[in-house]
Amino acid sequence: MKRPTKAKRKAKTVKRKPASRKSVEKVTPIHLQPGVSIRMSLHDLIRAVQMIEKHGHLKKFTSKLKREQAQVRVPADTVNLVKNFVADNGLHTNAIGKHIVHGRGRAAAAANEIAGAAINADDGDPNKCHFGRAERG
Repeated sequence: MKRPTKAKRKAKTVKRKPASRKSVEKVTPIHLQPGVSIRMSLHDLIRAVQMIEKHGHLKKFTSKLKREQAQVRVPADTVNLVKNFVADNGLHTNAIGKHIVHGRGRAAAAANEIAGAAINADDGDPNKCHFGRAERG
């Protein structure tokens, strides 16, 4: 039995109406006050980004973050956890994985050097107390 040609298959296909989008009611998010921050789990942040990607808005979201110069502060133990996970699971072979594992090169080395110099600096405190100093990172 011969298979129908592409033209015949196209002719036989039934044209369907595109699914109509359900209207979504507008909501107003409750914003934080300026200068206030919250602590949230990394897995919750990842789920939010996955939801944005699932709905097809990841590129739009990424470009908005870059344009607004959005930043997050991540503790060193969390950064090291991610670095170890990437290295242990062989995810360090592409450009992003290399960037995660090796850091920013000179910028990361400079940050470590500054932090180490501040801790080792002789500031006249015999107990080497660092209370009240600004957070580095």
